[in-house]
Amino acid sequence: MCQLLGMNCNTPTDILFSFEGFHRRGGLTDQHADGFGIAFFEGVGCRLFLDDQASAHSPVSDLIRRYPIKSKNVIAHIRKTTQGRVALENTHPFHRELWGRNWIFAHNGNLAHFAPARGQYYRPVGDTDSEAAFCHLLETLRQDAMNDELTGVFNRRAFDLELVPMDEGKGAGTGERGDQSGNRAFHGVLQCKTS
Repeated sequence: MCQLLGMNCNTPTDILFSFEGFHRRGGLTDQHADGFGIAFFEGVGCRLFLDDQASAHSPVSDLIRRYPIKSKNVIAHIRKTTQGRVALENTHPFHRELWGRNWIFAHNGNLAHFAPARGQYYRPVGDTDSEAAFCHLLETLRQDAMNDELTGVFNRRAFDLELVPMDEGKGAGTGERGDQSGNRAFHGVLQCKTS
């Protein structure tokens, strides 16, 4: 399975120390050689670096290791394919915009037999189950928000999604956090319905 690395901090911090060991797992100390990516949130902006080469041998990885980008939230992914070919468009994390915000998604696992209907607003560029799930998640959130505006009811037809506020050192689940720009961090727990 893939490898994931995440960082959530009170103040902007670089990830150089953690990334040094993590990038080696992509083709040097482990068999995860099918690409890698890393996303850095900076205010409402997001820097995203992707490469379909193994992170242990990637010039993009070398750049990340030399460039101390400071961020409060970082998501990194090293890929080992289960679905989809080795290609840049299949490299995690995936990025989309919803409600004027950047959304980043990285997934570890295999969603066998997952075939959501083609979305109206969000469609995969590559051919991975992960990107299909991300697009389906965003499509359903958008559609349900539109339905909510019309009916006043949030309809969770396709999946159950529980958003749990993440903590910045105040005790898990306080729900009272955010930076000066109003950003809030949440940990999403997604359970796909099979019926």
